[in-house]
Amino acid sequence: FKVLNVLISAMENLHEKEKLEYMNHALTELSVRDTMTGLYNRLGYQQIACRYFEEKRKKAEDLLIMFADMDKLKYINDHYGHEYGDEAIQLIASAILHNIPESSIPIRMGGDEFLIMNQNMSAEKAEALICEIQNEIRDQAQKRNFPIEISFSIGCIRTDGNARSLDEYIKEADEIMYREKSRKKLNRKE
Repeated sequence: FKVLNVLISAMENLHEKEKLEYMNHALTELSVRDTMTGLYNRLGYQQIACRYFEEKRKKAEDLLIMFADMDKLKYINDHYGHEYGDEAIQLIASAILHNIPESSIPIRMGGDEFLIMNQNMSAEKAEALICEIQNEIRDQAQKRNFPIEISFSIGCIRTDGNARSLDEYIKEADEIMYREKSRKKLNRKE
């Protein structure tokens, strides 16, 4: 009887420990995910992306850093309401998740800014990936009868093994993205 009680108590403790580990994992996952999009959030960036970047740097493996910003979010919010702006952000996040390679790290940096870290890929593959994401955004917006075209501008940069930080690469990708966004604005005015 004593042995049986000890076994039962040990099994209950083991079950409680497993349940606690599961709950801790679930809480950790919630803390690093953006609730609106399912992408990693800023904490996820700090805990996952930065660590991944450092691991790749130590192995001398280059990455493709993609920094994207939604086009015309302010216009959408001002003319159609914030619920449409939120839906557009969710639509972009969904298209990113559906099209990126499994090894990628997708992050909502805040507002309508997104960061995607990928294994290094050719320029052709990167361009094809961007086109796939843009096509899915367009198709989903049409299916949902979205009142305005949804798109994003993106800047891509490859890490090159030098001593720059992840933030420096992101800043450069952001500058490339901003030039694309400016070019789009000029084309709309013409």
